[in-house]
Amino acid sequence: MLAVQGVLSGRMRRKSNGGTCAVEPRSGELFADGFWDRPLDEVDALRAQSKVHRSTLTSGVRVWVITGYADAKRALTDPSLRKDARTIHAIIDRQQTQPDPMAQVAGILDTHMLFLDGLDHSRVRRIVGMEFTRARVEALRPRIEARTTSILDALPVDGPVDLVSAVACPLMLAVICDLLGIPANDRELFNEWTQAVMVQDGARTVRATQALNSYLSTLIDHKRFTPDDDLLSVLIHPRATSDRLSTEELLGTVFLLLTGFQTSANLITTAVFQLLSHPGSWNRLREAPWFLPTAVEEILRFDSPMRTTTHRYTTEPVEYGGQPIPAGELVVVWLHAVNRDPDVVRCPDAATLNLERSPNSHLSFGHGAHYCFGAPLSRVAAAVVLRRMTRRYPEARLVDVVARHAPNAIMNGLLALPLVLGPDVARPREADL
Repeated sequence: MLAVQGVLSGRMRRKSNGGTCAVEPRSGELFADGFWDRPLDEVDALRAQSKVHRSTLTSGVRVWVITGYADAKRALTDPSLRKDARTIHAIIDRQQTQPDPMAQVAGILDTHMLFLDGLDHSRVRRIVGMEFTRARVEALRPRIEARTTSILDALPVDGPVDLVSAVACPLMLAVICDLLGIPANDRELFNEWTQAVMVQDGARTVRATQALNSYLSTLIDHKRFTPDDDLLSVLIHPRATSDRLSTEELLGTVFLLLTGFQTSANLITTAVFQLLSHPGSWNRLREAPWFLPTAVEEILRFDSPMRTTTHRYTTEPVEYGGQPIPAGELVVVWLHAVNRDPDVVRCPDAATLNLERSPNSHLSFGHGAHYCFGAPLSRVAAAVVLRRMTRRYPEARLVDVVARHAPNAIMNGLLALPLVLGPDVARPREADL
């Protein structure tokens, strides 16, 4: 996913008078000037124009973008749309005008269930699913609560705090390290490599990916002989001993979990931003914590932590939104657009944040066979942080009401979210933890 993400994260090219860009002559292109200042407004306008768009990235890669809910839900289960990483990279390579520096680590980053289909996907997902269960995630809740409390205890209340670098990212990286059994002495270095992999910064990312791959390969070898009760150990030694993950599949699963760490951090930061941006929402959640799970689902719908899905490709001609799409084309679903589609049943006010919306049929974690297996962890982490923060900081406020979004086509993250927390009125007692 991360290697393909590097191709998608560029800006889209506009149609020029010189005709140098092979883009369909439609208005509302993705990533046009000013997009990152108001991404939700932009995708609402884009979907209103058409439910299917063809666009071209600066790398020259052409993609079909689905923005309607009904089309998206069908596409996510359409057997004519496949996810094989090798084929996707072959299509990308044929279209790119410049070499992709991430191509040399694509085999490391994309060897996981997200880019498998059919029996291969079912086998890997079954093995991981047997161990990465809701029960295991719930067992992590006390650790998440304790780490959240520790992080919040260290924050100043009278000066600006960046929620991204001070809370969301450190918390989720610690959770992933706990989950995988990364030794305490290695976590600072692990953090450096992980951050470099996530930024998609050419040579720096390639070096970090190779270093992280080498480290994890050594760790896997170690845990083969000295297993513990962490997720990596039980994946190496699954209960169904007749069916094991290969070393490459284990590595791919770890890199997929690292992507999940970023998704969870994004959910935390966008949730806090949206609550503080909508007057009364922060204290309403504080006063009525029993609808926190419903509020988390609405934030997932309203401002998904993933901007788009990863690539699929057409194995035969298909049609979406009345638009024919030939075989051998790349397709992505724009999650922000489909979640806010006013045509969705029971969602006439799709562009409004309603913390009590139920039922909520968003597609933020996908749909069908590739539904995100890390969704329970993201939900638990977001609920813990929001519960703790709304209780402790009733006067929290944004330093800047305009969010600075990272210019990334797949991940919906903020570069920073400066807050002033205000007085800490509910420093937890032992009985609260």
